[in-house]
Amino acid sequence: MSALPPLNVAVPANESKSSTSNSSFLTAAEKKAHHIASEKKRREQIRLAFDKIVAVVPDLSSQEARSELSILTKSTNYIDSLRKENHKLLEVYKNKKGHITNEDVINRIKEKGGFLGEDLASIKDESASP
Repeated sequence: MSALPPLNVAVPANESKSSTSNSSFLTAAEKKAHHIASEKKRREQIRLAFDKIVAVVPDLSSQEARSELSILTKSTNYIDSLRKENHKLLEVYKNKKGHITNEDVINRIKEKGGFLGEDLASIKDESASP
C-alpha cells in the first residue's frame, strides 16, 4: 500500500482561520449591538450574584437600598464573624477532647442567633406542635 501524498491547500491571504473571521462580516452597527447585548447580560449576571449574596448574609436585606460596596463590606464582616465563630468552636472541641454533644452545638447556635438561631427556633416550634 502506498502512502498518500500530502494535501497542500493554500489559504488565500485575505481569509483567516481564526474564529474572529465571522465578525468581519458584521457591520459596525451589528458589532455595537452585539457588544451592548453582551454587556447587558454580564451586568445581569453580576446583579444576580449580588442578589444571592444578599439572600445569604444576615445583615443584608433585599428591601433596603444597597450599593455593591455595602454588600461587599457587610459580606466580609459576616465571613470574618463566621471564621471567629469557627475558631471558637474548634477551641471548645479541643477543650472537650473531641466530645461535643448536640446540646453544645445547639447552645452555640442560640448564642450566635442570626439565621441559624431563627431556623432552630422554627424547628423547635414545629416539633412541639401536635
